[in-house]
Amino acid sequence: MSAEAEILRKAAKRKKTILPMIASVAGNQQRAYNLACGFVERGARGLVSFGIAGGLSHEAPVGALILPGLVICEKGSEFHPDKTWRSAYLGRLPLKMAPVTGPLISLPVALELEPDKRAAHEKTGALGVDMESFGVARAARDCGVPFIVVRAISDAVTDTLPASLVPAMTEDGGISAAALFKGIVKNPSDLAHLPAFGVKTARASRTLRRAAFLGLPLFGLRL
Repeated sequence: MSAEAEILRKAAKRKKTILPMIASVAGNQQRAYNLACGFVERGARGLVSFGIAGGLSHEAPVGALILPGLVICEKGSEFHPDKTWRSAYLGRLPLKMAPVTGPLISLPVALELEPDKRAAHEKTGALGVDMESFGVARAARDCGVPFIVVRAISDAVTDTLPASLVPAMTEDGGISAAALFKGIVKNPSDLAHLPAFGVKTARASRTLRRAAFLGLPLFGLRL
């Protein structure tokens, strides 16, 4: 998403290090796949799925960092982030940033309601959910490069996403003000929930800022 891409840019500038190739994608697994494959064609030696995720269990609270050891897709296929690379990045994290390391499920649609989140957890054992990591994982497999997932939890299992939010997201993860306004007109109760969601997203963003600063330039990847 565009906000997460900006986090990486600012972290690279603050750390005075090289900036990796970055693309912003929101919820489009095929676009994530295409862009990731394009990075490899341009010389990338590894891929990182970096951004926010939803929590599917109380083990993954808002603001927690999640570095899954397994990515599960909608149809059940599984992808394993590179163990050596993941361990190298884990070694850079302080104890107070100890991440959630359980599985993450990556779906083509958002899980907006608590019952759907709990059902996904019970069916797969996943602790977190996103919409892009499957595309990145598939690209890594097809292109023969390693990948890892670095995400922060922005909504808890008990949270219901505002109905107007997901349809208002643009292709690169920004928010269309016009679409958001249209959604609020249809769902006026969202006005009461959007501020709280913004606070939680800010908590996840703070985690991502720390994760980016500690990880850049290569998140521990040894070339």
